Amino acid sequence: MIKLNNEFNLIDGLFTGSEARELLSTLFTDKMRFHTLKNLSHKERLGKPDAHSEERIQKLEKTHKEILDFLKNSNGDNQFEICANIIIKPIS
Repeated sequence: MIKLNNEFNLIDGLFTGSEARELLSTLFTDKMRFHTLKNLSHKERLGKPDAHSEERIQKLEKTHKEILDFLKNSNGDNQFEICANIIIKPIS
C-alpha cells in the first residue's frame, strides 16, 4: 500500500549561533535562487513575471531577515535546537 503523506526529517539537531546562521542562510538562499530562476524562465517563455515566485521571494527574504535578527541578538554562547520536517502530499 502506498502512503498518501510522507514526512521526512531535514534538520534535527543542536547548533551554535554561527552554525544556525550558516545552515538557515544556505537553505533560504537556495530557495530564493530557485524562485529567481523560475521567475526568469517564466519571463522568457511568457513575457511576464511569475507572480507566485515573486511573492515567495519577498516572503522568504522577510523570514530570512527575521531569523538573522533573532540569531544576531542572542548570546554568543547560546545553542539552538532546529527541527525541520518536509511533508510531501500528492495532489490529484
